[in-house]
Amino acid sequence: MSILTVRTSAIAACSLLLTISAAVSAQTKAYVSSDKIFMLSYPDSWKFSKAETDGEINLNAPGASIFKISMVKMEIRRPAEGYEKADIHEIAEVETKMLKAQQTANMQLELQESEFKKIHDHEWWAVKMKITQKKEVFYSKSYKTIHNGKTYVFTYISREQDFDKNAAAANQIFESIEFLTKNHS
Repeated sequence: MSILTVRTSAIAACSLLLTISAAVSAQTKAYVSSDKIFMLSYPDSWKFSKAETDGEINLNAPGASIFKISMVKMEIRRPAEGYEKADIHEIAEVETKMLKAQQTANMQLELQESEFKKIHDHEWWAVKMKITQKKEVFYSKSYKTIHNGKTYVFTYISREQDFDKNAAAANQIFESIEFLTKNHS
């Protein structure tokens, strides 16, 4: 193989990678929190909304509605009293115990998966649940972490029949979350 052939192949491969990269970035939008603490990216086809009062954000999958829930929701919480210095492992242990104690006749919560993972050098607790309310079944997957004394919770929730359809896009949103400020906790 000649050097010209190798060089031409390398240029073609680089060109293909740049084309793919541009196509992927053209299909997403970026969100940076108003306080510049974190950023994430989400599919261009998802609808963004923000609650003005509490800073909560919602990303609705295409075709989602009030009757057909399929969304990623972000909440910022202060730790409960007595847990101000807890790490994500301690929070996970307490919340798992609470989850098991909160079963009612109208709603059943079933823990399906629980794991810790690193995303952009930040430790997250990822938990998937099955939620049965009357005869309707939902699945949720939440990613939770603590950053500068606040708990950040990103939850994808959808009806059972739609969960898998948008799960990959929700996971891409989770994997894109990056804190822009240093953690002082």
